[in-house]
Amino acid sequence: MQSIQPIQPIEEDVQEEEYILYLVINLKKTTALDTLKQLIKDSALNCECESEYFTHETEGTNNKITKNNIIYVVTFAHQQNINLYIEFIRTIHEIEIESIFHNDIIIHGSKNYIKSLNQETQNPEKIKNQLTKSRENQFYKKIFSLI
Repeated sequence: MQSIQPIQPIEEDVQEEEYILYLVINLKKTTALDTLKQLIKDSALNCECESEYFTHETEGTNNKITKNNIIYVVTFAHQQNINLYIEFIRTIHEIEIESIFHNDIIIHGSKNYIKSLNQETQNPEKIKNQLTKSRENQFYKKIFSLI
């Protein structure tokens, strides 16, 4: 009697796509924060994000707060989904797109993002060069047309 062996799936060398979008909500300029957070979260889920979370960024000296932001980080698996989400986000004036990464390579960084880089650990010129390469890459043409 012969035993039936299960068929082993063929493993393909398929690279996972990952787009990470960092959005900034400036708390000094925002009213109805809870409503805004729920809106952008629901929209990300509707655009089939893989993961999402909020974090807080605060900087200051002595009693003066110089930066008080909520950062919303959203991960997408497909460019078409991040494109839909960016198209929607651009209609909300309280939100700034701080940066976009594709498979750990920066493809967009705002002026504020570039200024905030720690020059001891990151080379701003190297990042600016990567941003220029990304802007010239036809693969990201749709993303850049939306931002």
